[in-house]
Amino acid sequence: MFLQSKVWIRVLGVLMFALMNIGHMKGVEYSLLSPDGKLEVRFVRTDKGTFEYKFSMGNKLVIDSSPIGYYMTNGNKIPGNDWIIANHSKRMSKSVWKPVWGKREVVPDVFNELSLELAPQSGSEKTKLSFVVRLYNDGLAFRYEFPEKQVDIQSELTGFCFAADYTAWSYNGENANIGPEKLSDIDGIRRPVVLLEVDPKCYVAIHEADLRAGNPLRLISGKGDQSFMIESSPVTLSEENCSPWRVVMAGDKLGTLVDSHIIELLNPEPQMDFSWVKPGVYVWDWRIDGAIVEDFTYSMTYPSWVRMVDFASKQGFKGLVLDANWYGPEHESESDPMKGGQAQDVRKIIQYAKSRGVGIWLYLNDVGGRNFPISETLKLYHDW
Repeated sequence: MFLQSKVWIRVLGVLMFALMNIGHMKGVEYSLLSPDGKLEVRFVRTDKGTFEYKFSMGNKLVIDSSPIGYYMTNGNKIPGNDWIIANHSKRMSKSVWKPVWGKREVVPDVFNELSLELAPQSGSEKTKLSFVVRLYNDGLAFRYEFPEKQVDIQSELTGFCFAADYTAWSYNGENANIGPEKLSDIDGIRRPVVLLEVDPKCYVAIHEADLRAGNPLRLISGKGDQSFMIESSPVTLSEENCSPWRVVMAGDKLGTLVDSHIIELLNPEPQMDFSWVKPGVYVWDWRIDGAIVEDFTYSMTYPSWVRMVDFASKQGFKGLVLDANWYGPEHESESDPMKGGQAQDVRKIIQYAKSRGVGIWLYLNDVGGRNFPISETLKLYHDW
């Protein structure tokens, strides 16, 4: 009887251990609200062992079940199907940021944060992963943090799987933006900022912040999809062992996104001496070129520069920026930054601007800087 009892005790112990492990393997969900309660992110470990997140604005699901994680250079996928949420914590942060210069002297820095510690259930692997999520009133941000000193990554698995076939616009360098286009029509690479209209009262934009290693964010989508995946390449994370913040800006109108400080707030404040900075607003002739006001057409010439200086003086702006081509075509080796093009007109506008209390910034590129003696060029500008 005694031996039989011991056997049954062992059997019960094994069953209890197995049930506990099964409990770890079942689906589990954590949620986080923004400080104003209007945004919500849900992090799910599914019954199948996959890890996903969802993002909602009000009662509207914007991003449906989307993957997270990495493929490592050793061939492992993290978090794997046998991984569990080993620990979790929440915190609220409320502080302010004081920029050196900007549209606000004081910027509120208020967010709620959820940290999830993910680890292999067996404990046989050393690799662990923290998934850190922040919700501001104007957006979602999340990133990956590793406890190891160095992490070698093959590719990132992060996705943005949208709940419907939204309309999108994408940044396109100095060219016109790409879009409007339906998500399902996109076939290829898009660069942030990628803006999406969920509906006339709901907009989101994908971006990143605090990039310390690897390439800038590029998003890839296949025709017929309603999602973006991150196009990634091998990277080693060694500085503080964290990925960039993946950011989903959110607002009920476009102006909310334009006015947002979320990207700045997610970047660490540089520890530098900024006492030398003299911030201010400048007029820029390149962006005014071709504008027609009443019967006057603006160009990058002396008569237009006079009007721009007068405008800057009246508005209390610091000065005027004279962009490329004022000393000749900027990429031609014969363009002389001391005598070429409109150099004499530039000298005149500097003198005129000084009489109006306005400064002048001059564009000089590397071609002119290399092909003509830079010390003589700068001395001439000083004399002007």
